[in-house]
Amino acid sequence: MTTQICRICEKDLPITNFYSAPGNISGLKSECKECYNKLRRGKDKRGYDPKRHTVTRMQKKRRDNPEKYKAQTAVSNAVRDGRLKKAASCEICGNVGRVEGHHEDYSKLLEVKWLCASCHRNLHHGIIRKPESW
Repeated sequence: MTTQICRICEKDLPITNFYSAPGNISGLKSECKECYNKLRRGKDKRGYDPKRHTVTRMQKKRRDNPEKYKAQTAVSNAVRDGRLKKAASCEICGNVGRVEGHHEDYSKLLEVKWLCASCHRNLHHGIIRKPESW
């Protein structure tokens, strides 16, 4: 094979006009060097295009609530490192299984109540009230 058709400009060009791509069957990129460079213009090495970048929902939550993110990260790290032990059951309903940490005050990083997802959601939505013992 001495020529290849570019998928962008659809010209039949010599294979020297294509970059190598070991993962492709032909061993070459499917677009010629000229078209490939036009596609890449304005992007950095990772393919990041600053004009098209949008902030994800998670990035926005982290940016808007830094103290909350810091507290969640501290709990996660403490559980991972063994400095904080997760409860086996929900502190409100007693359901055994997966529990989530609930912060009453984000400035107290490792002071959490362990709740099931249902109780945690209901507590935040005001459907149930926090127990008097807290």
